[in-house]
Amino acid sequence: MIILSKKIISSDDIGKQALFAVYPSDSDKLNKIPDMQQRVLSIKKGRNAKHHALVFAIARLTKEHLDLDHPLKYSSLYMIVKSMMAYCGMYDDIVDLKTGEIQRSVQSIAFENMTGDEFKPVSDLMFKACADTTGINEADLRREYKRYL
Repeated sequence: MIILSKKIISSDDIGKQALFAVYPSDSDKLNKIPDMQQRVLSIKKGRNAKHHALVFAIARLTKEHLDLDHPLKYSSLYMIVKSMMAYCGMYDDIVDLKTGEIQRSVQSIAFENMTGDEFKPVSDLMFKACADTTGINEADLRREYKRYL
C-alpha cells in the first residue's frame, strides 16, 4: 500500500493535479517504478491511513534493530507485521480438517479503516511487541517511530 495525497503541481501546470507520496517509505515505493511506466491503481479512502503507516513504521524500526541472526532480520515488513500480530494474540485458531491439529491463522486487519478508539489498543500492543523484540524502551520507541514513516 502507498499513501498518496492530491495536490496542485506548480504555477507552470495551473489546473493540473498530481498524487504525491505522503511518507518517505511511500516515496521509496514510487521510486522503484521506472519513469514513464504506467501502473493501474485502485484508490480508496481509509478512515485513517496514518494507522497503517504507523504499523509499518513500527515494523521498519523493529527490523532495523534486530540482531543479524534473528529469524526475521531478512524478512519482509509484511512478515514482521504478521509476526508481531501473532505475538500480540491477533490470531484465530483453526482446525486442520485432515489432521485435526489446531493451527494459528493471523487475523486480517485493515488498520487504515480502524477508528482511533479501535486502533489505540492495537498500536499499544505493536509498540510492546517491538520493545520486547528489540529490547528498546517503549517510551523511546514512541519517540523514534516517526523517523520510520
